[in-house]
Amino acid sequence: MEKYEVYQFKVDAFTPDTLPMARLAAYLTQLASLFGNPERVHFDKLKKGSAIVQTKVESTAVPKIDTRLRQAGALDAPEDVAKTYGMLNKMLREDNASGLLRKPKGATIIRFPGKKAPVAETIRVVEAGSLEGILIRVGGTDETLPVWLQDIDGSIRYCNTRDKQIARQLAAYYLGPSVRVHGSGRWFRNQDEKWDLEEFTIASFEPLSEHKLVETVQTIRQIPGNEWNELDDPIAYLKHMRGNE
Repeated sequence: MEKYEVYQFKVDAFTPDTLPMARLAAYLTQLASLFGNPERVHFDKLKKGSAIVQTKVESTAVPKIDTRLRQAGALDAPEDVAKTYGMLNKMLREDNASGLLRKPKGATIIRFPGKKAPVAETIRVVEAGSLEGILIRVGGTDETLPVWLQDIDGSIRYCNTRDKQIARQLAAYYLGPSVRVHGSGRWFRNQDEKWDLEEFTIASFEPLSEHKLVETVQTIRQIPGNEWNELDDPIAYLKHMRGNE
């Protein structure tokens, strides 16, 4: 018969009668991510008192999971653990709650300050900079002309320019090749202490030449364990990824 170790996640702002089902599902999703080993972690029940999510972990997975849980909240926590810990704190703050993870009648393993955590001040800065990407939109009817760039990870940078001549020149590079734009950006740090681009005004630009692509591929090929050395024509592959063919 399989043996289990029990863990309890307490959310102090709810009871089983007031916790919405959709919110419970959202917490369960994040808890599953925090524990890892999804095939060995099982939802048990929602206990009374505060809303207490009780989870059962197969005993063979307990040592590995305990090590993982102890890393949560540490400065050197693995990226996926830190991300999930941050998301749970964010959810608790949204619910005006705090929480903790513990074993029954045992010491607390993780404290989630949630609403008790100091909220980072929203900060905006304006500074000169450059962006690179593929042009996916340019032009409009307003005095400030929208210019949208898609960077290498698929994120879209919403830029603009007040110079119609630059907009006309940029239009020649619609959907590739990539361009590098220079100008002034307004960045803001949100309550999760992440920096996001709010606005970028383009003053000049330059196309990224085929030579730049060759240099990029050569650099990637020097990284041990990469798969680019197996491609017959990596430049053509890059063009295909960018939609040039």
